[in-house]
Amino acid sequence: MVPVVVAGAGPTGLLLALALRRYGVAVQVVERLPGPASTSRALALWPRSLEILDRYGCTPALAAAAHRPPAFAIVDHGRPLAAIPFRPLPDCAFDGPFLLAQAETEAVLAAEAEAAGVPIERGVELRAFEADAGGVHLTLQQADGAERRLTAAWLVGCDGAHSTVRHGLPVTFEGEAEAVQWVIVDYRLGGDFPSPTAFWTDEGLMLAFPFGRGLVRLVLQVGEGEGRPDIPSPAAVAALVAARGAAALLAGEPLWISTFGIQERQVSQYRSGRVLLAGDAAHVHSPAGGQGMNTGLQDAFNLAWKLALVSRGLAGQGLLDSYDAERRPVGAAVIALSAGMLRMATLRNPLLRGLRRLLLPLLLDRPFVARRQQRRLSEVDIAYDDSPLDVKGSAKTRLRPGRRLPTAGEYLSADDPRPQLLLPPDGALAGVLDGLPPAVTPRPLAPGVWAALRQQAGQPADGAVLLRPDGHLAGVLAAADLPGLPERLRRLF
Repeated sequence: MVPVVVAGAGPTGLLLALALRRYGVAVQVVERLPGPASTSRALALWPRSLEILDRYGCTPALAAAAHRPPAFAIVDHGRPLAAIPFRPLPDCAFDGPFLLAQAETEAVLAAEAEAAGVPIERGVELRAFEADAGGVHLTLQQADGAERRLTAAWLVGCDGAHSTVRHGLPVTFEGEAEAVQWVIVDYRLGGDFPSPTAFWTDEGLMLAFPFGRGLVRLVLQVGEGEGRPDIPSPAAVAALVAARGAAALLAGEPLWISTFGIQERQVSQYRSGRVLLAGDAAHVHSPAGGQGMNTGLQDAFNLAWKLALVSRGLAGQGLLDSYDAERRPVGAAVIALSAGMLRMATLRNPLLRGLRRLLLPLLLDRPFVARRQQRRLSEVDIAYDDSPLDVKGSAKTRLRPGRRLPTAGEYLSADDPRPQLLLPPDGALAGVLDGLPPAVTPRPLAPGVWAALRQQAGQPADGAVLLRPDGHLAGVLAAADLPGLPERLRRLF
Protein backbone atom coordinates (compact mmCIF):
# COMPACT_ATOMS: atom_id res chain seq x y z
CA MET A 1 0.00 0.00 0.00
CA VAL A 2 1.24 3.49 -0.89
CA PRO A 3 0.77 5.91 2.02
CA VAL A 4 -0.38 8.83 -0.18
CA VAL A 5 -1.28 9.15 -3.86
CA VAL A 6 -1.55 12.66 -5.28
CA ALA A 7 -3.60 12.97 -8.46
CA GLY A 8 -2.27 15.85 -10.55
CA ALA A 9 1.24 17.21 -11.18
CA GLY A 10 0.38 20.90 -11.23
CA PRO A 11 1.84 23.31 -8.66
CA THR A 12 -0.55 22.22 -5.89
CA GLY A 13 0.10 18.50 -6.31
CA LEU A 14 3.85 18.92 -6.70
CA LEU A 15 4.22 21.08 -3.60
CA LEU A 16 2.07 18.68 -1.57
CA ALA A 17 4.14 15.71 -2.71
CA LEU A 18 7.43 17.53 -2.05
CA ALA A 19 6.35 18.59 1.44
CA LEU A 20 5.08 15.12 2.35
CA ARG A 21 8.28 13.46 1.18
CA ARG A 22 10.41 15.92 3.14
CA TYR A 23 8.23 15.12 6.15
CA GLY A 24 9.14 11.45 5.80
CA VAL A 25 6.03 10.14 4.03
CA ALA A 26 6.21 8.00 0.88
CA VAL A 27 4.05 9.59 -1.83
CA GLN A 28 3.30 8.88 -5.48
CA VAL A 29 2.08 11.41 -8.06
CA VAL A 30 0.00 10.35 -11.07
CA GLU A 31 -0.62 12.79 -13.91
CA ARG A 32 -2.88 12.24 -16.91
CA LEU A 33 -0.80 14.33 -19.34
CA PRO A 34 2.15 12.52 -20.93
CA GLY A 35 4.69 15.26 -20.26
CA PRO A 36 5.21 18.49 -18.33
CA ALA A 37 3.01 21.38 -19.43
CA SER A 38 4.58 23.89 -21.81
CA THR A 39 2.00 26.72 -21.78
CA SER A 40 2.18 29.70 -19.46
CA ARG A 41 -1.26 29.59 -17.72
CA ALA A 42 -1.07 31.07 -14.18
CA LEU A 43 1.68 33.66 -13.77
CA ALA A 44 1.79 35.22 -10.31
CA LEU A 45 3.54 33.90 -7.21
CA TRP A 46 2.70 36.26 -4.34
CA PRO A 47 4.88 36.85 -1.25
CA ARG A 48 3.21 34.34 1.08
CA SER A 49 3.60 31.61 -1.54
CA LEU A 50 7.21 32.66 -2.08
CA GLU A 51 7.86 32.31 1.66
CA ILE A 52 6.56 28.76 1.45
CA LEU A 53 8.52 27.87 -1.67
CA ASP A 54 11.67 29.38 -0.18
CA ARG A 55 11.53 26.79 2.59
CA TYR A 56 12.12 24.12 -0.07
CA GLY A 57 14.91 25.99 -1.85
CA CYS A 58 12.81 26.92 -4.88
CA THR A 59 13.07 30.70 -4.95
CA PRO A 60 16.52 31.17 -6.55
CA ALA A 61 15.45 29.26 -9.67
CA LEU A 62 12.06 30.99 -9.71
CA ALA A 63 13.67 34.43 -9.36
CA ALA A 64 15.99 33.71 -12.29
CA ALA A 65 13.00 33.05 -14.56
CA ALA A 66 10.64 35.73 -13.22
CA HIS A 67 9.81 39.35 -13.88
CA ARG A 68 9.48 41.35 -10.64
CA PRO A 69 7.15 44.31 -11.22
CA PRO A 70 7.28 47.56 -9.24
CA ALA A 71 3.50 48.11 -9.12
CA PHE A 72 0.09 47.21 -10.46
CA ALA A 73 -1.27 50.02 -12.64
CA ILE A 74 -4.69 51.06 -13.93
CA VAL A 75 -5.18 52.96 -17.21
CA ASP A 76 -8.61 54.45 -17.91
CA HIS A 77 -9.29 55.19 -21.59
CA GLY A 78 -5.61 55.83 -22.27
CA ARG A 79 -4.97 57.89 -19.13
CA PRO A 80 -3.00 56.55 -16.15
CA LEU A 81 -5.47 56.54 -13.28
CA ALA A 82 -3.96 54.82 -10.22
CA ALA A 83 -1.42 52.25 -9.07
CA ILE A 84 -0.67 49.93 -6.18
CA PRO A 85 3.11 50.05 -5.61
CA PHE A 86 4.82 46.93 -4.32
CA ARG A 87 6.82 48.48 -1.50
CA PRO A 88 8.93 46.44 0.96
CA LEU A 89 6.80 44.59 3.49
CA PRO A 90 8.13 44.94 7.04
CA ASP A 91 7.24 41.36 7.96
CA CYS A 92 8.14 39.50 4.77
CA ALA A 93 11.31 38.99 2.75
CA PHE A 94 9.34 39.43 -0.50
CA ASP A 95 7.49 42.59 -1.49
CA GLY A 96 5.72 41.93 -4.79
CA PRO A 97 4.94 38.97 -7.01
CA PHE A 98 7.21 36.90 -9.19
CA LEU A 99 5.63 36.79 -12.65
CA LEU A 100 6.61 33.72 -14.66
CA ALA A 101 4.95 30.99 -16.67
CA GLN A 102 3.27 28.28 -14.63
CA ALA A 103 5.22 25.75 -16.67
CA GLU A 104 8.44 27.13 -15.16
CA THR A 105 7.02 27.04 -11.63
CA GLU A 106 6.03 23.41 -12.21
CA ALA A 107 9.47 22.55 -13.57
CA VAL A 108 11.18 23.91 -10.45
CA LEU A 109 8.79 22.09 -8.13
CA ALA A 110 9.06 18.84 -10.10
CA ALA A 111 12.87 18.96 -9.93
CA GLU A 112 12.79 19.47 -6.15
CA ALA A 113 10.18 16.74 -5.68
CA GLU A 114 12.09 14.20 -7.76
CA ALA A 115 15.33 15.10 -5.96
CA ALA A 116 13.53 14.36 -2.67
CA GLY A 117 12.49 10.94 -3.99
CA VAL A 118 8.96 11.53 -5.26
CA PRO A 119 8.01 9.36 -8.27
CA ILE A 120 5.96 11.35 -10.82
CA GLU A 121 4.14 9.05 -13.23
CA ARG A 122 3.08 10.96 -16.33
CA GLY A 123 0.66 9.62 -18.90
CA VAL A 124 -1.17 7.74 -16.14
CA GLU A 125 -4.83 8.63 -15.67
CA LEU A 126 -6.90 8.03 -12.57
CA ARG A 127 -10.06 6.42 -13.97
CA ALA A 128 -11.94 5.47 -10.80
CA PHE A 129 -11.50 4.85 -7.10
CA GLU A 130 -13.31 3.30 -4.15
CA ALA A 131 -12.57 4.17 -0.54
CA ASP A 132 -13.22 2.01 2.51
CA ALA A 133 -11.84 1.71 6.03
CA GLY A 134 -8.74 -0.03 4.73
CA GLY A 135 -7.69 2.49 2.10
CA VAL A 136 -8.47 3.95 -1.31
CA HIS A 137 -8.44 1.48 -4.21
CA LEU A 138 -7.49 3.18 -7.47
CA THR A 139 -7.95 2.15 -11.07
CA LEU A 140 -5.20 3.71 -13.20
CA GLN A 141 -4.92 3.68 -16.99
CA GLN A 142 -1.48 3.67 -18.61
CA ALA A 143 -0.65 5.53 -21.79
CA ASP A 144 -0.98 2.27 -23.77
CA GLY A 145 -4.53 1.75 -22.45
CA ALA A 146 -3.62 -0.98 -19.97
CA GLU A 147 -5.20 -0.71 -16.53
CA ARG A 148 -3.65 -1.42 -13.17
CA ARG A 149 -4.82 -1.31 -9.57
CA LEU A 150 -3.17 0.54 -6.74
CA THR A 151 -4.18 0.93 -3.11
CA ALA A 152 -3.31 4.02 -1.10
CA ALA A 153 -3.96 4.92 2.50
CA TRP A 154 -4.89 8.44 1.33
CA LEU A 155 -5.81 10.05 -1.98
CA VAL A 156 -5.52 13.79 -2.60
CA GLY A 157 -7.18 15.24 -5.69
CA CYS A 158 -5.05 18.08 -7.07
CA ASP A 159 -6.34 17.35 -10.57
CA GLY A 160 -7.83 20.69 -11.53
CA ALA A 161 -11.18 22.25 -12.21
CA HIS A 162 -12.55 19.13 -13.95
CA SER A 163 -11.28 16.89 -11.15
CA THR A 164 -11.89 13.15 -11.52
CA VAL A 165 -11.42 12.84 -7.77
CA ARG A 166 -14.09 15.44 -7.00
CA HIS A 167 -16.53 13.82 -9.42
CA GLY A 168 -16.09 10.55 -7.54
CA LEU A 169 -17.07 12.03 -4.18
CA PRO A 170 -20.48 12.77 -2.62
CA VAL A 171 -19.85 16.52 -2.68
CA THR A 172 -21.30 19.48 -4.56
CA PHE A 173 -19.38 22.15 -6.49
CA GLU A 174 -21.48 25.15 -5.62
CA GLY A 175 -21.45 28.53 -7.33
CA GLU A 176 -22.19 30.22 -10.62
CA ALA A 177 -20.76 31.22 -13.99
CA GLU A 178 -19.90 34.81 -14.89
CA ALA A 179 -21.59 35.87 -18.13
CA VAL A 180 -18.39 37.32 -19.61
CA GLN A 181 -16.15 35.69 -22.25
CA TRP A 182 -12.40 36.11 -22.55
CA VAL A 183 -9.46 35.65 -24.88
CA ILE A 184 -6.01 35.02 -23.44
CA VAL A 185 -2.85 35.47 -25.52
CA ASP A 186 0.92 35.57 -25.00
CA TYR A 187 3.24 37.74 -27.10
CA ARG A 188 6.83 38.81 -27.03
CA LEU A 189 7.05 42.20 -25.37
CA GLY A 190 7.59 45.02 -27.86
CA GLY A 191 8.92 47.70 -25.49
CA ASP A 192 9.47 48.79 -21.91
CA PHE A 193 6.47 47.73 -19.86
CA PRO A 194 7.39 46.97 -16.24
CA SER A 195 4.05 46.87 -14.41
CA PRO A 196 1.01 44.63 -14.88
CA THR A 197 -1.80 46.93 -15.97
CA ALA A 198 -5.57 46.95 -16.23
CA PHE A 199 -6.77 48.87 -19.30
CA TRP A 200 -10.36 50.11 -18.98
CA THR A 201 -11.76 50.83 -22.44
CA ASP A 202 -15.11 51.17 -24.20
CA GLU A 203 -14.36 47.86 -25.94
CA GLY A 204 -14.00 46.08 -22.60
CA LEU A 205 -11.36 45.26 -20.04
CA MET A 206 -7.84 44.24 -21.03
CA LEU A 207 -5.27 43.03 -18.53
CA ALA A 208 -1.58 43.03 -19.50
CA PHE A 209 1.03 41.14 -17.47
CA PRO A 210 4.72 41.30 -18.36
CA PHE A 211 6.38 38.08 -17.22
CA GLY A 212 9.66 36.21 -17.44
CA ARG A 213 11.70 35.76 -20.64
CA GLY A 214 10.50 39.07 -22.11
CA LEU A 215 6.90 37.98 -22.63
CA VAL A 216 3.56 39.65 -22.01
CA ARG A 217 0.18 38.05 -21.24
CA LEU A 218 -2.98 39.78 -22.45
CA VAL A 219 -6.45 38.90 -21.11
CA LEU A 220 -9.21 40.52 -23.18
CA GLN A 221 -12.91 40.78 -22.47
CA VAL A 222 -14.60 39.96 -25.77
CA GLY A 223 -18.29 39.44 -25.14
CA GLU A 224 -21.08 38.28 -22.92
CA GLY A 225 -22.37 34.79 -22.32
CA GLU A 226 -21.34 31.70 -20.42
CA GLY A 227 -18.73 29.23 -21.58
CA ARG A 228 -15.70 29.65 -23.81
CA PRO A 229 -15.85 31.61 -27.07
CA ASP A 230 -14.21 30.31 -30.24
CA ILE A 231 -10.46 30.83 -30.47
CA PRO A 232 -9.80 33.89 -32.70
CA SER A 233 -7.16 34.11 -35.41
CA PRO A 234 -3.88 35.98 -34.79
CA ALA A 235 -5.15 38.82 -36.99
CA ALA A 236 -8.37 39.06 -34.99
CA VAL A 237 -6.39 39.16 -31.73
CA ALA A 238 -4.17 41.94 -33.11
CA ALA A 239 -7.30 43.92 -33.99
CA LEU A 240 -8.68 43.44 -30.47
CA VAL A 241 -5.44 44.70 -28.95
CA ALA A 242 -5.19 47.67 -31.34
CA ALA A 243 -8.77 48.71 -30.52
CA ARG A 244 -7.71 48.93 -26.87
CA GLY A 245 -4.72 51.14 -27.72
CA ALA A 246 -2.02 48.68 -26.72
CA ALA A 247 -0.51 47.50 -30.02
CA ALA A 248 2.86 49.03 -29.11
CA LEU A 249 3.27 46.47 -26.33
CA LEU A 250 3.59 43.60 -28.78
CA ALA A 251 6.28 42.18 -31.03
CA GLY A 252 5.64 39.55 -33.69
CA GLU A 253 2.89 36.98 -33.80
CA PRO A 254 1.06 35.47 -30.82
CA LEU A 255 2.89 32.62 -29.11
CA TRP A 256 -0.25 31.13 -27.59
CA ILE A 257 -3.97 31.89 -27.89
CA SER A 258 -6.76 30.44 -25.81
CA THR A 259 -10.20 31.38 -24.52
CA PHE A 260 -12.08 30.86 -21.30
CA GLY A 261 -15.20 31.60 -19.33
CA ILE A 262 -15.23 32.22 -15.61
CA GLN A 263 -16.71 29.89 -13.03
CA GLU A 264 -16.92 30.87 -9.37
CA ARG A 265 -17.39 27.63 -7.46
CA GLN A 266 -16.28 25.87 -4.32
CA VAL A 267 -16.64 22.30 -3.19
CA SER A 268 -18.96 21.68 -0.23
CA GLN A 269 -16.24 19.91 1.77
CA TYR A 270 -12.51 19.45 1.29
CA ARG A 271 -12.34 16.05 3.00
CA SER A 272 -14.44 12.92 2.48
CA GLY A 273 -12.96 10.19 4.64
CA ARG A 274 -9.66 9.08 3.15
CA VAL A 275 -9.97 11.39 0.14
CA LEU A 276 -9.13 15.10 0.13
CA LEU A 277 -9.26 17.91 -2.43
CA ALA A 278 -6.91 20.85 -2.99
CA GLY A 279 -6.33 23.64 -5.50
CA ASP A 280 -8.66 24.03 -8.48
CA ALA A 281 -10.25 20.69 -7.65
CA ALA A 282 -11.70 22.44 -4.59
CA HIS A 283 -12.25 26.02 -5.79
CA VAL A 284 -12.29 27.97 -9.06
CA HIS A 285 -12.76 31.69 -9.62
CA SER A 286 -11.88 34.72 -11.70
CA PRO A 287 -8.18 35.25 -12.48
CA ALA A 288 -8.51 38.85 -11.21
CA GLY A 289 -5.82 39.38 -8.59
CA GLY A 290 -3.83 36.31 -9.63
CA GLN A 291 -4.79 34.41 -6.47
CA GLY A 292 -5.74 30.97 -7.81
CA MET A 293 -2.43 29.11 -8.01
CA ASN A 294 -1.34 30.71 -4.74
CA THR A 295 -4.47 29.52 -2.95
CA GLY A 296 -3.78 25.99 -4.16
CA LEU A 297 -0.16 26.12 -2.97
CA GLN A 298 -1.34 27.24 0.46
CA ASP A 299 -3.95 24.45 0.52
CA ALA A 300 -1.09 22.03 -0.01
CA PHE A 301 1.08 23.61 2.68
CA ASN A 302 -1.75 23.52 5.21
CA LEU A 303 -2.58 19.90 4.46
CA ALA A 304 0.94 18.48 4.21
CA TRP A 305 1.98 18.60 7.87
CA LYS A 306 -1.37 17.27 9.07
CA LEU A 307 -1.40 14.38 6.61
CA ALA A 308 2.23 13.61 7.50
CA LEU A 309 1.44 13.39 11.21
CA VAL A 310 -1.50 11.09 10.54
CA SER A 311 0.42 8.95 8.05
CA ARG A 312 3.32 8.52 10.48
CA GLY A 313 1.01 7.55 13.33
CA LEU A 314 1.80 10.67 15.36
CA ALA A 315 -1.78 12.03 15.31
CA GLY A 316 -5.31 10.75 14.86
CA GLN A 317 -7.29 11.08 11.65
CA GLY A 318 -9.52 13.73 13.20
CA LEU A 319 -6.68 16.22 12.73
CA LEU A 320 -7.50 16.23 9.01
CA ASP A 321 -10.91 17.77 9.67
CA SER A 322 -9.09 21.01 10.50
CA TYR A 323 -7.96 21.21 6.87
CA ASP A 324 -11.52 21.81 5.68
CA ALA A 325 -12.31 24.06 8.65
CA GLU A 326 -9.33 26.30 7.90
CA ARG A 327 -8.98 26.31 4.14
CA ARG A 328 -12.60 26.38 2.98
CA PRO A 329 -13.21 29.85 4.49
CA VAL A 330 -10.01 31.06 2.82
CA GLY A 331 -11.21 29.69 -0.52
CA ALA A 332 -14.55 31.45 -0.10
CA ALA A 333 -12.80 34.74 0.71
CA VAL A 334 -10.58 34.44 -2.37
CA ILE A 335 -13.62 33.80 -4.59
CA ALA A 336 -15.32 36.89 -3.14
CA LEU A 337 -12.19 39.04 -3.56
CA SER A 338 -11.55 38.04 -7.17
CA ALA A 339 -15.26 38.41 -8.06
CA GLY A 340 -15.36 41.89 -6.55
CA MET A 341 -12.23 42.96 -8.43
CA LEU A 342 -13.63 41.62 -11.71
CA ARG A 343 -16.98 43.35 -11.30
CA MET A 344 -15.30 46.64 -10.43
CA ALA A 345 -13.15 46.38 -13.55
CA THR A 346 -16.03 45.48 -15.91
CA LEU A 347 -18.62 48.06 -14.86
CA ARG A 348 -20.97 49.03 -17.68
CA ASN A 349 -23.11 51.69 -16.01
CA PRO A 350 -21.74 55.16 -17.02
CA LEU A 351 -22.55 56.67 -13.62
CA LEU A 352 -20.72 53.91 -11.75
CA ARG A 353 -17.77 54.21 -14.12
CA GLY A 354 -17.61 57.94 -13.40
CA LEU A 355 -17.62 57.30 -9.65
CA ARG A 356 -14.88 54.72 -10.11
CA ARG A 357 -12.79 57.21 -12.09
CA LEU A 358 -13.24 59.82 -9.36
CA LEU A 359 -12.82 57.76 -6.20
CA LEU A 360 -10.20 55.15 -7.03
CA PRO A 361 -7.25 57.59 -7.39
CA LEU A 362 -8.28 59.36 -4.19
CA LEU A 363 -8.31 56.07 -2.29
CA LEU A 364 -5.10 54.58 -3.68
CA ASP A 365 -3.23 57.85 -3.16
CA ARG A 366 -3.66 57.25 0.56
CA PRO A 367 -0.62 55.19 1.65
CA PHE A 368 -2.53 53.08 4.17
CA VAL A 369 -5.12 52.10 1.53
CA ALA A 370 -2.43 51.15 -1.00
CA ARG A 371 -0.57 49.17 1.68
CA ARG A 372 -3.71 47.32 2.64
CA GLN A 373 -4.41 46.35 -0.96
CA GLN A 374 -0.81 45.22 -1.39
CA ARG A 375 -1.07 43.03 1.69
CA ARG A 376 -4.38 41.54 0.54
CA LEU A 377 -2.86 40.57 -2.79
CA SER A 378 0.33 39.34 -1.11
CA GLU A 379 -1.70 36.99 1.14
CA VAL A 380 0.57 37.57 4.13
CA ASP A 381 -2.38 38.39 6.39
CA ILE A 382 -4.35 35.19 5.77
CA ALA A 383 -5.20 33.79 9.19
CA TYR A 384 -7.04 30.81 10.62
CA ASP A 385 -9.18 32.63 13.15
CA ASP A 386 -11.26 30.33 15.33
CA SER A 387 -9.49 27.24 14.05
CA PRO A 388 -10.28 23.97 15.83
CA LEU A 389 -6.52 23.77 16.46
CA ASP A 390 -6.35 27.06 18.38
CA VAL A 391 -5.14 26.76 21.97
CA LYS A 392 -6.44 29.94 23.50
CA GLY A 393 -4.56 31.47 26.41
CA SER A 394 -5.54 33.80 29.22
CA ALA A 395 -3.08 36.61 28.42
CA LYS A 396 -3.64 39.47 25.99
CA THR A 397 -1.01 39.15 23.28
CA ARG A 398 -0.06 41.03 20.13
CA LEU A 399 -0.48 38.02 17.83
CA ARG A 400 -3.46 35.72 18.23
CA PRO A 401 -3.79 32.00 17.46
CA GLY A 402 -4.24 31.39 13.75
CA ARG A 403 -2.04 34.31 12.71
CA ARG A 404 1.11 33.92 10.66
CA LEU A 405 4.33 34.40 12.62
CA PRO A 406 6.62 36.38 10.27
CA THR A 407 9.81 34.86 11.73
CA ALA A 408 8.47 31.29 11.79
CA GLY A 409 11.21 30.05 9.47
CA GLU A 410 13.76 30.61 12.25
CA TYR A 411 12.12 27.92 14.39
CA LEU A 412 10.86 25.38 11.85
CA SER A 413 12.36 22.71 9.61
CA ALA A 414 11.01 21.57 6.26
CA ASP A 415 11.76 18.01 7.43
CA ASP A 416 9.68 17.98 10.64
CA PRO A 417 5.84 17.98 10.57
CA ARG A 418 5.44 18.42 14.33
CA PRO A 419 4.23 21.67 15.91
CA GLN A 420 6.90 23.26 18.10
CA LEU A 421 6.17 24.28 21.68
CA LEU A 422 8.63 27.14 22.11
CA LEU A 423 9.68 27.66 25.73
CA PRO A 424 11.75 30.11 27.78
CA PRO A 425 15.37 29.13 28.30
CA ASP A 426 15.48 28.42 32.04
CA GLY A 427 13.70 25.04 31.92
CA ALA A 428 11.43 25.95 34.82
CA LEU A 429 8.34 24.86 32.88
CA ALA A 430 9.59 21.41 31.91
CA GLY A 431 7.78 19.55 34.69
CA VAL A 432 4.47 21.15 33.81
CA LEU A 433 4.66 19.69 30.33
CA ASP A 434 4.96 15.97 31.12
CA GLY A 435 2.66 13.93 28.92
CA LEU A 436 2.78 15.99 25.72
CA PRO A 437 1.49 14.04 22.70
CA PRO A 438 4.17 12.73 20.29
CA ALA A 439 2.91 15.14 17.63
CA VAL A 440 4.26 18.14 19.60
CA THR A 441 7.95 18.90 20.21
CA PRO A 442 8.95 21.01 23.25
CA ARG A 443 11.84 23.34 22.45
CA PRO A 444 13.51 25.68 24.95
CA LEU A 445 15.01 28.71 23.21
CA ALA A 446 18.23 30.59 23.86
CA PRO A 447 17.70 33.78 25.92
CA GLY A 448 18.14 36.21 23.03
CA VAL A 449 15.91 34.18 20.72
CA TRP A 450 13.19 33.93 23.38
CA ALA A 451 13.34 37.67 24.01
CA ALA A 452 12.90 38.41 20.29
CA LEU A 453 9.96 35.99 20.06
CA ARG A 454 8.33 37.49 23.15
CA GLN A 455 8.58 40.97 21.67
CA GLN A 456 7.07 39.92 18.35
CA ALA A 457 4.19 37.89 19.76
CA GLY A 458 3.54 40.00 22.85
CA GLN A 459 4.32 36.92 24.91
CA PRO A 460 4.29 36.88 28.75
CA ALA A 461 7.79 36.25 30.08
CA ASP A 462 6.98 32.94 31.74
CA GLY A 463 4.69 31.43 29.11
CA ALA A 464 5.07 29.43 25.89
CA VAL A 465 4.32 29.70 22.18
CA LEU A 466 2.83 26.83 20.15
CA LEU A 467 3.93 27.20 16.52
CA ARG A 468 2.54 25.09 13.69
CA PRO A 469 4.77 23.72 10.90
CA ASP A 470 3.03 26.01 8.39
CA GLY A 471 4.20 29.09 10.30
CA HIS A 472 0.86 29.95 11.93
CA LEU A 473 0.51 30.30 15.67
CA ALA A 474 -1.59 27.73 17.48
CA GLY A 475 -1.27 29.34 20.90
CA VAL A 476 0.39 32.19 22.80
CA LEU A 477 0.19 31.10 26.41
CA ALA A 478 0.89 32.40 29.90
CA ALA A 479 2.34 30.20 32.65
CA ALA A 480 -1.13 29.84 34.15
CA ASP A 481 -2.33 28.16 30.93
CA LEU A 482 0.31 25.42 30.97
CA PRO A 483 -0.72 22.91 33.68
CA GLY A 484 -3.56 21.49 31.59
CA LEU A 485 -1.83 21.97 28.24
CA PRO A 486 -0.70 18.36 27.60
CA GLU A 487 -4.27 17.10 27.96
CA ARG A 488 -5.60 19.87 25.68
CA LEU A 489 -3.02 18.97 23.04
CA ARG A 490 -3.79 15.25 23.28
CA ARG A 491 -7.40 16.05 22.42
CA LEU A 492 -6.25 17.95 19.32
CA PHE A 493 -3.61 15.52 18.08
